[in-house]
Amino acid sequence: MVKPTKGPAPDRAEEFLDPAEILLKSQIRVESLEATLAQHVKDLRVAHTEEEELRQKCVQLENDYLAVKQERFDVISDFTRQHKALQDELVGRLTHLENTITDLNDQLDLSKLALSETKKEKDQYIAQREKEIQDQEEKMKEMEAEFEQMVKETLESMSKKISETEQDNTIEAALTSSVTHQGDSAPLGESP
Repeated sequence: MVKPTKGPAPDRAEEFLDPAEILLKSQIRVESLEATLAQHVKDLRVAHTEEEELRQKCVQLENDYLAVKQERFDVISDFTRQHKALQDELVGRLTHLENTITDLNDQLDLSKLALSETKKEKDQYIAQREKEIQDQEEKMKEMEAEFEQMVKETLESMSKKISETEQDNTIEAALTSSVTHQGDSAPLGESP
């Protein structure tokens, strides 16, 4: 790139030149300045083009950055929402399970209490039945003793009656035999 020269510097040598040479020199200088200007304009256009491209790239990068940022925000929001929903679901399940455990523990306690009551009732029932059995056995022993006594008394009574009957039969037989012996000697119906 050519450095621009400042306006025409008074050259001491130009004072001695004729106007045609001065004109030619000025034309060359103008052409040089125009070429420099054209180069500057061209460089400026290139710089503007590059600047515009860089601006567009910047805008594109900024848009990409915002898009990525928004996408990340959306992803993070989605993950946060999912995490919150999962956390709420787990808290709900945990609460449900804790309630279930509490209910089951309550039912277990009630079942233990009912079992204890049932065992007490069973033990009372068994004790009552054993007492009834014992009472029945005692009654049966009493009845057996009474029956034994009755049988003894009946046997004694029957033995007595049998003895009396035998004695009666012996007396009757003796009488009958004595009547028969007398009857042989006296007719029946006659008195001796």
